Amino acid sequence: MKTRSLAEWATEIAEQEASGLSQQEWCKVRNININTYRDRKSILKQQRKKAPPKSKATETVGWITVNTATHPTPDSKAPKVKIGDFTILAETDFCEATFIRICKALKTLC
Repeated sequence: MKTRSLAEWATEIAEQEASGLSQQEWCKVRNININTYRDRKSILKQQRKKAPPKSKATETVGWITVNTATHPTPDSKAPKVKIGDFTILAETDFCEATFIRICKALKTLC
């Protein structure tokens, strides 16, 4: 049995939720104990609730927090998403479908 870090569990959970499969189906395919999956999901949810309050330079827009203190350069048309310590910076010719799938996966974690 593989031991996963909470960061790895966060990835697994995001992938499951983006996959369209039920938790039960996902766990069966990935050979993951459903009770362990649900326990780790609960732990991660509790950690998000205990996260420190957002600074005044952030604004919640729907499910995502946008850092309003930094502004892209005027000629930049590529999206930049910052969540906690992570930043997703797409190239100008980014694939919109992939970007949407990433956002949906991140939505499950936020």
